[in-house]
Amino acid sequence: QLDTELARMKTESQRHVDQATSWRDTRMREINVYREQQTQLTRNAFDVRVQRYIQQEKERLDALDARARLLDQQAQERRDARERLKFKREQSHRAAKAAANKTYSIGTSIC
Repeated sequence: QLDTELARMKTESQRHVDQATSWRDTRMREINVYREQQTQLTRNAFDVRVQRYIQQEKERLDALDARARLLDQQAQERRDARERLKFKREQSHRAAKAAANKTYSIGTSIC
């Protein structure tokens, strides 16, 4: 059961990591396009509408960056949870093995 849960969490975590990475890569491409557009706009004009657009885009990019950081943090938390579950499973296996060995040694000493 722990193995199944670990596998499910690992698959889900990897899916989230893949989604976050894809999302971040897309946002980075948008940022690069935006920066190039901003450079062109800056060269062409400094009117109020252009400055307002640039400010709105900066705010949007800041929000996108915050979202990307949150997704990265959540992915790390899922990886950490998966590691904790793996550790607990290994501990459980060691405890069961120790109990089995103890039972066996008690049984052999009685004989």
